[in-house]
Amino acid sequence: MASSSFPREECFSSVYASNDPSSYAYYDHIYSHLKSTFFASSIHKDSVEIVPPQTFPHTSTDDELALLHIMGLSGFTVSRRINGTVRLLSRDGNGIQAYSTNSGFVMGVHHFNNGIGSVVPQIEGINRTCPIRLVHTMYDTESSQTIALDTFSRVVLENSDRRPGAVFGAWRSAVSIPLAVLTGTRDIPQFSPLSTSTELDDTVQYRLFSRVIPSDAGTARAAVGYFRKRLDASFLGVLYVNDSYGSAFHQAIQEAAVDREEGDQIEVKGYTFSYGANVNFDTSEIELAIKQLKESRFRVFFWCILQ
Repeated sequence: MASSSFPREECFSSVYASNDPSSYAYYDHIYSHLKSTFFASSIHKDSVEIVPPQTFPHTSTDDELALLHIMGLSGFTVSRRINGTVRLLSRDGNGIQAYSTNSGFVMGVHHFNNGIGSVVPQIEGINRTCPIRLVHTMYDTESSQTIALDTFSRVVLENSDRRPGAVFGAWRSAVSIPLAVLTGTRDIPQFSPLSTSTELDDTVQYRLFSRVIPSDAGTARAAVGYFRKRLDASFLGVLYVNDSYGSAFHQAIQEAAVDREEGDQIEVKGYTFSYGANVNFDTSEIELAIKQLKESRFRVFFWCILQ
């Protein structure tokens, strides 16, 4: 809709419950309408948007608003080739995992903006001492490196004077790894909720990447310790998907198996298969990998695969 015909009050319509600063949508709606001619008086400074007092209806405060934009990149869907046609499907069947993960992100933004310390006590009352308010946008990466990089680049290029202050995402390590290189070159911090690849431990290559989940190195050490101590296994077969996540996890398990005291080590052998949009539901690779695993006569094996 053209800005000249856009009613000032519409972005604060009660249907969005955004008249109340404590609502989820309040600051997001302010940010989404900053580019209209009515609200052209904002100033972009560093990574925040400075909104002068009394810029918007229903904002009676005499203080400036400082809005920090966090760009979300998550895999709500995934491409699959079905009967020669690529289709977008829910990543986890019914989409519950995708939306529950991002609901936690939105809740975190809401808690910060309103100084709610029920989950993170350290931010209790932070809204009274910190002038910054967080706003967020969410994009579907389709679980694809190409889509994620294209979306991020497009948003940054099209909004060179209003680029995001941080990036939330991605999920898959295969997506987060190239994205972390790009966000680093743009000096934009990135934090992921689910990418666990040990490759992302490289703070030189991925200098602004962080995550809220341990890397696979710790998981691998715990897994190998369990197999050796609890199951008394001397041999371990690893079935893993051939991408940056599966390959790095397999390597982490191998390193953890070797990095044990002499006489307490465990021999690891890997079996790999492909996963992606072009596999076309072809199960031949994984069937071959399982057949080889069976022929190895290993009693214990570990899966490094996606859902």
